[in-house]
Amino acid sequence: MKQKIYFVDHFHTRKQAQSAIFRYIETYYNAVRPHSGIGWKAPNGLKKFYLFPIA
Repeated sequence: MKQKIYFVDHFHTRKQAQSAIFRYIETYYNAVRPHSGIGWKAPNGLKKFYLFPIA
């Protein structure tokens, strides 16, 4: 994850760092990035599949 978040020199507060990490996880890691443990699907896409199955 360190390579994916573009760090400037440092964050001024812990809250800024937490916010940047949260945005990365929610907008890329869980939404776009495929995971091998769940059949190379993005977690958010798989979650939608199970919450709204095709009838």
